Amino acid sequence: MLHDKVRHTMQTYLAVSMDTLIKKVPALIEGAISTGKTGKSINVEISDFNILSCDINMGSKRLHFLVHARLRSVIELKHINAGKKVDIKTKKKISRPEPTK
Repeated sequence: MLHDKVRHTMQTYLAVSMDTLIKKVPALIEGAISTGKTGKSINVEISDFNILSCDINMGSKRLHFLVHARLRSVIELKHINAGKKVDIKTKKKISRPEPTK
C-alpha cells in the first residue's frame, strides 16, 4: 500500500503538460532569428509545426528532448548587400524512417 501511494504521488509530480511548451516553439524560433544578425536580412514566419517523434533522455540535472519535427515556413529577404557575393548551398537530404503513429 505504501508503495502504491508513493508511486501515485511521484506520478503527479512527473506528469508534465507539453502542449503549451510545444506551441511556443515557432514563436521562439521566429524571435531568435529576428533578434539575431540574420534578422537584419530575412524575415521568417513558421506555420504547420508538427512533431513526428520525441525521445526523452534523463541527465544528472536536466531532461533532454530530441525532437524530430516538420514545419512550413515563409522566408522573406529584407536586405542584401549589393557588393557581396551571395552563396546558396543545399544540403544533402538525409533519409530518415517515417515515424510510427
